[in-house]
Amino acid sequence: MWHFEGALMPTYVVIFRFAASPTRNRRERELHDRLTPGTWWAESGPAIVVADDAPIDEFFNRLFDPSIFDERADTAVVFDLDGGGGGRARGSFVDFGLFHLVPGLERI
Repeated sequence: MWHFEGALMPTYVVIFRFAASPTRNRRERELHDRLTPGTWWAESGPAIVVADDAPIDEFFNRLFDPSIFDERADTAVVFDLDGGGGGRARGSFVDFGLFHLVPGLERI
């Protein structure tokens, strides 16, 4: 876990794919805006490593709610690197093998 301002926070890996659309850039910017300021520390395109004090379900739902996430076309997966919360997935998956490869990954 990472230590920020006197508190231990879970570390999450966020992987997402927003389908091509006229709103894609806006939705990606809004997703980044939803990360707690000053806590995320690595980003590479559609993958972000972030420390956040929210439990995994609250964190996931804050990032990927219907206002920016289209379950029919977009894909998102969040893994808890500290192991306490497993992983969460939502969206359009072509290969469901991911759920067999990653124990504890829940589709919500």
